[in-house]
Amino acid sequence: MKLLEIKNLTLSFQYPNKEVIALDDFSLTIAAGERIGLVGESGAGKSLAIFSILKLLKPPCKIKSGSIRFCGREITTMNETELNRLRGDKITMIFQNPLGSLNPVLTVGTHLIETARAHSSLSYKEAYDLACSRLNDVKITRVHERMRAYPNEFSGGMRQRIVIACALMTNPQLMLIDEPTTALDVTIQAEIMELIYNLSVEKKCAFILVSHDLGLVSQLTERVLVLYAGQIVEANATRQIIRYPHHPYTKGLIECLPEFQRTKKQLKVIPGRMPGLDEWPVGCRFHPRCDFAKNDCKEKMPAVTRLKKAVSAPVSNVKRTSSLNTPVAPYVKCFYPLNEKKP
Repeated sequence: MKLLEIKNLTLSFQYPNKEVIALDDFSLTIAAGERIGLVGESGAGKSLAIFSILKLLKPPCKIKSGSIRFCGREITTMNETELNRLRGDKITMIFQNPLGSLNPVLTVGTHLIETARAHSSLSYKEAYDLACSRLNDVKITRVHERMRAYPNEFSGGMRQRIVIACALMTNPQLMLIDEPTTALDVTIQAEIMELIYNLSVEKKCAFILVSHDLGLVSQLTERVLVLYAGQIVEANATRQIIRYPHHPYTKGLIECLPEFQRTKKQLKVIPGRMPGLDEWPVGCRFHPRCDFAKNDCKEKMPAVTRLKKAVSAPVSNVKRTSSLNTPVAPYVKCFYPLNEKKP
């Protein structure tokens, strides 16, 4: 069953004298309970893609064309009342900055209780009990005491746990997760992401995880979409994309990951930088930074090349649960895909 289906979504920034495309022909389908990663450097369009799902784009950014359907309902034509029923209920979001997501003058209990009651007919007592249960779910102890505390009384990791608890108060079908560990140290990052994954499985909640860290995404998702300069350049099952990357950009991202077994080997880097919105080159947008670029790449936009289907499965030493019942149709947007056998 298709939970969310995005078709040919194009986002643009509308200025008085020109229009600049920010996300170009973006398509994505996610099934109930599925876990997907959106990966790319800053400026690729990852956050814009998930913000558009709930129509949280701020002017001058707008939806230029395309369709976003959730459980068969078209989101792009919803009015604000309909959107408010959807936001924080069936679709929830976890933002980068947990402190910015919480109101400093409201207690933790107020955040949780109001979230539940805004989308249900629960009594205050029922909402309070549910809030305590959710705090237990995210491994916060002394819940009655914590319910009376304010956001500034918690560490960054604890605040992010509270935000996750808020996101789960309404038993959502889909969570949009925008780089949730950016401001946290490495040990806390691992705890938070493992918590999100385990709760997703337990609550049977799908999620879309936005990150620049392909290593992190590879441990938690079943499928990965790689974005570069506003376009999806590769989409595949996580296991396949890590072992056999087909786009040079994907290969570059993987080679940037440190390997503990190779302590004396220098890390590779992708030369250059992500082009700005008004700097996209003609042809393949990655060709100025690509070691494999040829004349075709500099003159024409590559078409989508379908790859062999593969059973989707996460990459990890930890046993994961796959929600996919059917193989994914993977593809790459490249004239000369890597790891492809030519006839």
